[in-house]
Amino acid sequence: MTLSKIFVLFIFEAWYNGLEKQGGHYMFQNNQLSVLDWFVFHVLLAIPIVNVIIIILLLLNPETNETLKNLILFYLIMFAVGIVLWLVVFMGLMGMMGMMG
Repeated sequence: MTLSKIFVLFIFEAWYNGLEKQGGHYMFQNNQLSVLDWFVFHVLLAIPIVNVIIIILLLLNPETNETLKNLILFYLIMFAVGIVLWLVVFMGLMGMMGMMG
């Protein structure tokens, strides 16, 4: 088993164990998130396809921690701003190249 598979299994095991009730709440539903919760959240966001699923599940769950929901919304807004800025710069560069040629 490769090191990356071991790491992914460790993360999913930590996440699965976190899904069990911790003080009456599930992972990402506590008033204060632990360092492990934040670590697992950011690792899950780094995995393609899984990140979209996690974002959708956390945003649609009414019991998700409000701070985490606000962070996800911030990430989505910054992603949209980045796409718009990229398009503006790309269009500007293409327009300049068209004028030159």
